[in-house]
Amino acid sequence: MTKALQKRIDAFLSNKKKKQGTGWPKVTPGEISDLCDIFNALIKAKYQRDADGDLPLKIWITDRTRNASLHAEYGHEPNVDDLRLLSMIAEEASQIVSRELTILKLEKS
Repeated sequence: MTKALQKRIDAFLSNKKKKQGTGWPKVTPGEISDLCDIFNALIKAKYQRDADGDLPLKIWITDRTRNASLHAEYGHEPNVDDLRLLSMIAEEASQIVSRELTILKLEKS
């Protein structure tokens, strides 16, 4: 591990967070960004890219202090809020796919 990466890890861990009451500690967008950068640096240091330049691992981080979990256990009955959130995600995904298809069509013409 490089000294620069070790410094980033040490800096990230230097500010310990305590829970608030019975809930989780506050998580800032900057902390999430720093953690993603650290994970990505570790992955880049460990693995060689493929012919397309892609790395073999991709990290997904969910800030549970801001986002509802969509994971359902067997037999789970989704509530109205789960269904609304799934609907919003599906709509956004549909818009992203539509934009990407439009870009591909423009590139081909």
